[in-house]
Amino acid sequence: RRPGRIGALIAGGALRVVPHATGDVDVTLWGRVLRVPANHHLPFIVGSNPFWSMSLAHCAAALGDASLVILDIGANIGDTAILLESQIPGRCQFVCIEANQEWLPYLAANTIGLPVEIIRCFVGEGQHVAVQATAPGSARSTITESGERSLPLDEICQGRQIDLIKIDTDGFEFPILRSGNRTLSSRRPALFFEWDPAAWRENQENPEEVFNWLAGLGYEDFCFFSDGGLFYCRTKQAETIRSLIAAADARRAIDAIYWDVLAASREVCDRAISHNVLAAQKLAAKIQPWNRLQPTYWQ
Repeated sequence: RRPGRIGALIAGGALRVVPHATGDVDVTLWGRVLRVPANHHLPFIVGSNPFWSMSLAHCAAALGDASLVILDIGANIGDTAILLESQIPGRCQFVCIEANQEWLPYLAANTIGLPVEIIRCFVGEGQHVAVQATAPGSARSTITESGERSLPLDEICQGRQIDLIKIDTDGFEFPILRSGNRTLSSRRPALFFEWDPAAWRENQENPEEVFNWLAGLGYEDFCFFSDGGLFYCRTKQAETIRSLIAAADARRAIDAIYWDVLAASREVCDRAISHNVLAAQKLAAKIQPWNRLQPTYWQ
């Protein structure tokens, strides 16, 4: 499946796409040619909204260190490594975790020449987990007796200096965070995780509870970025977090909004917000609201 006529024009104008008989396409994205499955939604999303996922780059840049080690859980086809290398070149090393066997060849091919270590595993609290396909280019982890045993985040971080942990696992983020209790409490790396209240509840997780849990480990501040990459709000107040959950519920059938959350020190949050706001002002004319439920997205 590919974008409809309007979506194809948008994507085609922004990205050079060369088809392959194997069902893959080559896409020039963030200055680098990537190989992606033909039905992967990434080219259309970035073609429609060049600001998508930029909040992650702004948060990484806010750390300020000359050299960063990024732990990318849910690395997919390598887009996080490519994005960060394009925005803060030469500063990042990557430990890419991907459990979906189908995406590993793309991840390996797309990150050739970058300082990347690829690990195939599920991350969690020791549950037996399997991949469940969802939208094109997306998948989620589901607990099942027939699945593979997940490795704790603490085990993966042991012996590694990790500066930023990015987690995008479509609702399985909290079990992953809990499995890193020792690492998070002792080292407090910056965290950037997807927070989709509906997806969390589908996994029997309370989307509000994570913020109290992280605050108990010493995380001082939480910044929320919309799924389109724009800064949304900054809070650790329970009332505001409950209002965000209510907003997500109300808009579930309209635009299915969710948020990416940065958990870090006040200073890092200050810089991340500043980077994001300034970048949004510069790109304002090119940024469009991203609605995953538009017909052209799925056609």
